[in-house]
Amino acid sequence: MTAVIPKFPRTLQLPWSPGDTREDRKMDDVSGLLKVPVVVTEKLDGSNVCLTRDEVFARSHSGAPTLPVFDWLKSWHAAHRTRLPEHFSMFCEYLYAVHSIEYEGLPSYLWVIGFRNENLSLWVEWQQVCQLAADLGLPTVPVLGHGTFERSDELNGYTTLLAKRRGCFGEREGIVVRVERGILAHDFEFRTAKWVREGHVKAEHHWMHQPIRKQKLVGGASDAKAKITEGHQGTNLG
Repeated sequence: MTAVIPKFPRTLQLPWSPGDTREDRKMDDVSGLLKVPVVVTEKLDGSNVCLTRDEVFARSHSGAPTLPVFDWLKSWHAAHRTRLPEHFSMFCEYLYAVHSIEYEGLPSYLWVIGFRNENLSLWVEWQQVCQLAADLGLPTVPVLGHGTFERSDELNGYTTLLAKRRGCFGEREGIVVRVERGILAHDFEFRTAKWVREGHVKAEHHWMHQPIRKQKLVGGASDAKAKITEGHQGTNLG
């Protein structure tokens, strides 16, 4: 029997995040993000998906997604699955359909968030995330900045400044902060956090029950020829 791949863990909101907390908890202690190098990325408004060599998962890991909106994802997986590293799970933001934010000029529907080594229960370091994504011809979620912060007020000021700027492809839902080094699975909620804009509507339960509106790719590329670039990997876009 194939082992069940754990879902993407809950990401706590930073204490100063203005987002709704009915479904999210706030982080009580940000010390896990201080005095170590961190990377700040844009939080994109899509579906969290997981791909391994053998399987494709969306919100649920009980089986492959069956909705037509995931056909592009499954086609990509069929064409590239043997290039995925063994014993790794690749987690991505899947932007095929408009949820709450309509983007302009996306170079890809699939944006890498991270890789988890399932044998070690380890989220690999950010530099390796970028390299593995590049090997697959995929962009990582847009990098907004890097830094090391000694105090919580420094982290507060920096993340709030970035979070309130316009996003790379439209409105900005928020940002994510994670330590650059590898993260053991049981430390994830102490080493990763998010800032979510006030009033952001969680459309995960609603967009699937409405006519699908596809996000716009750069240059009007077709689904079959969705242009994949590496222009947003490791680049400061803040």
